Amino acid sequence: MRRSAALAIMVVLAGLIGSRAAGAHPSCGTVEVVYANGRPVVGAQVTHRRVDPSTNKSPADGESWETGRDGRVCARRLLTPGFIEVDAPLALGGWCAAMEQQRYRPAAPSADNPDGVTRVRLHMRWLRRAWWTGRVVGPGDHPVEGAKVTVEHVWPDGTACSEDPQLHWYTTSAKGIFHLERLPEGGVDLRVEADGYAVQVFRVTVPGPARDLSIDAGAEWSGRLLDPEGASIELCWMRLHTHDLLNIETACTPTGFSFRNVEAGDAKLYVRVGKGSSFGDERSLMIPVHIAPGERRHEDIRWPVGLDVSGTVVDDAGVPVPGAYLRTASQDRDRVAAEGTIDTMADERGRFTFRHLAPGPWTVMAGRDILCGTDVTVVAGSKDVRIVLPARGRRQGPP
Repeated sequence: MRRSAALAIMVVLAGLIGSRAAGAHPSCGTVEVVYANGRPVVGAQVTHRRVDPSTNKSPADGESWETGRDGRVCARRLLTPGFIEVDAPLALGGWCAAMEQQRYRPAAPSADNPDGVTRVRLHMRWLRRAWWTGRVVGPGDHPVEGAKVTVEHVWPDGTACSEDPQLHWYTTSAKGIFHLERLPEGGVDLRVEADGYAVQVFRVTVPGPARDLSIDAGAEWSGRLLDPEGASIELCWMRLHTHDLLNIETACTPTGFSFRNVEAGDAKLYVRVGKGSSFGDERSLMIPVHIAPGERRHEDIRWPVGLDVSGTVVDDAGVPVPGAYLRTASQDRDRVAAEGTIDTMADERGRFTFRHLAPGPWTVMAGRDILCGTDVTVVAGSKDVRIVLPARGRRQGPP
């Protein structure tokens, strides 16, 4: 009896172990990345997309992970068929060093592949790498201690690509010195931040002699965002885009907005207000600005007064279409590129209003859904615009 019981227990345990081995990660799909010699790749980036990335139909559809010490990633999303892209570790040059793209279907556990692993082999282009040392100094060439430095982009020699590794932040010593880890040889863009100084970007060459990165005192700008009638807007997002292609971001609060550590020079201020503001709908604004060195600006921003466009959306029989979707865009290409489109919805009587539009022609698109409907051209200031929607399945206006 004892031997039979022991055998029964062993059979049960063997079954449990076997079932666990056959489905090591039943709650996720697994991708393993290896070099040509079969060694696991640590720090490779694996991106899963549901649609073919070559179609560019959904560039934001991807989700990415970084392989661990075993060269593997395990994620629930990897149970879904689609497409995967695998890039070399960022420290080795990222996709500039190696990239593999393929259609993806999660592997099923089998006798030869008990973990159900999809294996991807990276064919590396081994880029020469080197260390680099620099020093951060302020006005008067005095060292800046505690400055933060990160790698924004690398431009490897002999390639036509760039990568944005952003590996981690390096902190300068009491003498302002920092040491970069080994990076692909070529151009390297370094972002430097320090309290009281302007955020700046410098291009250096790796390998190369040590170099001082001189940063200037940062400017500040505080104020309130006002609507065209002068009322304060308390829900907004703001971004200063500097001539060095840096973005300094902030948001509106009940007490206003505040930018700090801004680099002097010409910049573009992008403002976006959310739904519920005095405009009623989300919309954006771009304003060219100039920032003086070390400036302490206290200035409100007032949304420019514009012209309204209003009207009604009706069907073929002239009956108002409640809840119709509407979108308008300026026919000025520079304006629409900077500020995008404005969306709204018709009320229960099919009426709509776009407020404070810039002078000139605008395209208004309307439909029962966002994808189809009617396009009309109006001039800012137009009233009683009548937009007739076609019958379902039929489109009017330009294609």
